[in-house]
Amino acid sequence: MVGGMALAALAQYQFRTEVNPDGTVTVYQGPTCPAGALIIPDTIGGRIVSSIGESAFNGCTSLTNVNIPNNVTTIGQHAFAYCTSLNEVTIGSCVTTIAGWAFEACTSLAAFTVHPASTTYSTSDGALFDKNQTTLLLFPTGKPGSYTIPNSVLGIGYMAFWGCRGLTSVTIPNSVTAIGDAAFVGCTGLNSITIPDSVEVISRGAFWGCAGLTQVTIPNAVTNIGDGAFNQCHSLTNITIPNSVTAIGGAAFGSCTALNSITIPDSVTYLGDSMFSDCTNLIRIVIGNSVSGIGSDAFYGCGSLTSILIPDSVLSIGAEAFYGCTGLTNVMLGNGVAKIGPGAFLACTGLPAVIIPGSVSEWGGALGEGVQDPTPGVFEGCTNLATATMLDGVNSIGVKAFARCSGLTSVTIPNSVTKIGTRAFEGCSGLKAAYFEGNAPTDAWAGVFDTPTTVYYLPGTKGWTTTFARRPTAPWARPNPTILDFGERFDPSRNDFGFVISWATNVPVVVEASADIGGRGWTPNSTNTLTDGWVQFTDPEWKMQPARFYRVRGQ
Repeated sequence: MVGGMALAALAQYQFRTEVNPDGTVTVYQGPTCPAGALIIPDTIGGRIVSSIGESAFNGCTSLTNVNIPNNVTTIGQHAFAYCTSLNEVTIGSCVTTIAGWAFEACTSLAAFTVHPASTTYSTSDGALFDKNQTTLLLFPTGKPGSYTIPNSVLGIGYMAFWGCRGLTSVTIPNSVTAIGDAAFVGCTGLNSITIPDSVEVISRGAFWGCAGLTQVTIPNAVTNIGDGAFNQCHSLTNITIPNSVTAIGGAAFGSCTALNSITIPDSVTYLGDSMFSDCTNLIRIVIGNSVSGIGSDAFYGCGSLTSILIPDSVLSIGAEAFYGCTGLTNVMLGNGVAKIGPGAFLACTGLPAVIIPGSVSEWGGALGEGVQDPTPGVFEGCTNLATATMLDGVNSIGVKAFARCSGLTSVTIPNSVTKIGTRAFEGCSGLKAAYFEGNAPTDAWAGVFDTPTTVYYLPGTKGWTTTFARRPTAPWARPNPTILDFGERFDPSRNDFGFVISWATNVPVVVEASADIGGRGWTPNSTNTLTDGWVQFTDPEWKMQPARFYRVRGQ
């Protein structure tokens, strides 16, 4: 109740009004701020008061009580913000919208009365909650430390509980379908929250900085987890992502330093930038078979992660995606990966071996003479890397791809590689031999090798001179003869069928033929002596055979 003296005093107060299209009016502060208790009238000048305007009474520091009548449907943004003496508010039964920060920084607010739960309204954009308070003051059912949101609430808006550091638990009713951006940001004491099955969207930064939150179950209706939704939830050890989720935003779980295991369901198609960056205790992650891309810095600094299986569905891995994952000892790249960003596995110092699938067409920075280019190489600084296997199909080696891989002693480069980026093997102090299975790459930029490395090539391949990329070259004789390719004289239309055999110089090689590849009926076709380590074999009788297979062996 507001006393009779206060009513009499307020009878003289002059509101400023604006007429709305429907003939009702919106009220604002008059020539001066009201002091003490304020009753918003039902009508002014014969017109119904339907709303309180944006910033209508913002900064009225002497206002202590407000009574809003039943005719009002909307309370505007910042309407009573910074009314620092306001301690009691009564809202009528027809209010359906309380806009953003309507009661921001009302540091004295102790009682907030709304119509019973039959009224439907939403708490949008910081509505109702004081960002500087450590307890919730708004509904009579609330108490310091815990809060039950009424069933009348349809959504939790932007920064709705921002900075409520004393809040420890929240129960969200089934009427709520969305948790807005930064809704609980900075609620450092929040350790328990119940999210109902009605919620479909957990928006950007919804629980950012909720350092006390230990466990979250995401309901089955959620389709989208926004950027930074659980970022810096330092106590979060477990989270279950349902199959309904199709998108997870960047940094969604960044710096969740207690998180140790997570499974990405098959419904998710992309892992956003920095999604799990600095999750220092993450030891296990299962990536679903529908993920097509892994964003930049996705697992940056996850030093406890020991193994990662990247499914065939993944087409790209972003820059520095696994940078600093020093505990990684096993990386399995799927056969669909086409692009690996610069520094994707930078400084993964525990990684002993890696296989690059033939699907990879771009890895690291752009090829070129950029000797001073600071872009990191894909496996740069993997000091324990002893084996790097590139499968046939890889057509280039990126800038600084294996720079500073001091544990690498030899490398075999498939015949599909035609380009090698600058500084690809810079600082590989242990690299003694590079074995090339094909022709000399046409593009090999400066500083490919900067250590005493010998380049070995198979006799019969082309483009080789006494040096390659400023390193000496030498013929490479494998333990057994090798069939390289068909050679220049291959022309079945002229009955000229054959292939190039590579091995050691002046060593005879026997070519055997059979109509059955299963191993029966192999007979010598010819004996060939390799000049300069190679020979072009031809079989003029091949076309007269219904089927013929060939194999080679030393004499």
